[in-house]
Amino acid sequence: MQRFFGYLSKSESNFRLGILWAIFAAIFLYALSSLSLVLVPFVLGSIGAHALSPLVARWHHRGLPRWLASLILVTLIVGMIVLFAIIALPSLNAQLVEFSTQIPAVIASINQKIEPFLNSLSSNLSLADRENIKTQLSSSMSNIAGFGLDLMIQIISSGLVIANVLSLLVITPVI
Repeated sequence: MQRFFGYLSKSESNFRLGILWAIFAAIFLYALSSLSLVLVPFVLGSIGAHALSPLVARWHHRGLPRWLASLILVTLIVGMIVLFAIIALPSLNAQLVEFSTQIPAVIASINQKIEPFLNSLSSNLSLADRENIKTQLSSSMSNIAGFGLDLMIQIISSGLVIANVLSLLVITPVI
């Protein structure tokens, strides 16, 4: 460090060292946030593997071969995932379809509730201003609907992350 900082006073050297550590921390946090979608399944899979390892070890200690204990554990985990998929996914799909079909009705209901307010304002506004307001409101409603669609896409993609984590739990129960 002496060569890097030269002949600086101790406070100046500590200040520069602090700046250097802050830069390293910022780069590390940026890399961590950029790789979070990749790292999260591995970290959670490792945690799951460490959590399930004592169970495999206990079965191995009782005389069951380690490969058979792992196979039984993997079969149980896959069975629970399949059972969850069979039970929950049709209901979730039906709810998403129902939600997507109700969006236009909700937008129409909001328009009906806003219409009296717009009519009360219309006495003070010109026809061009009224049309401009209606255009802006319909644009805002479409933006809200687009946000809802983006939200559903993010929920589905986070479901894919959960699927990745579950696959790592299945793959890595034996350390």
